[in-house]
Amino acid sequence: MYKLSPNGSNWTETTLYSVVQNGHAVGRLFRDSAGNLYNATQDGGAFNYGQIFQLTPSGGNWIYTDLHDFTGGSDGGNPIGGVIVDSSGNVYGTAWFGGANLCGGGSYSCGTVWEITP
Repeated sequence: MYKLSPNGSNWTETTLYSVVQNGHAVGRLFRDSAGNLYNATQDGGAFNYGQIFQLTPSGGNWIYTDLHDFTGGSDGGNPIGGVIVDSSGNVYGTAWFGGANLCGGGSYSCGTVWEITP
């Protein structure tokens, strides 16, 4: 994750956090009113189907919290499109794999719209 800051007629890039969970970040970051950042990774996580994470600012650094590791089953897998967070702290998004319904003549699952609650 990085931040771009204006610097006169140029921009300065600052690395905020390097994702190391064997996945790659997808979609836009979501920033809540407390300054926490949320995003998803495809692949990676405990089951290699992606994960949802939170970065919390702390003394000039960021604290990483793994909120959910997708299993590729009914909870979905390989999230896409980033995340949104409501005022109660519920995190929402979509995954292109997993779920209860089969597509393509029954050969693969159709994906999920998911919610993670605090």
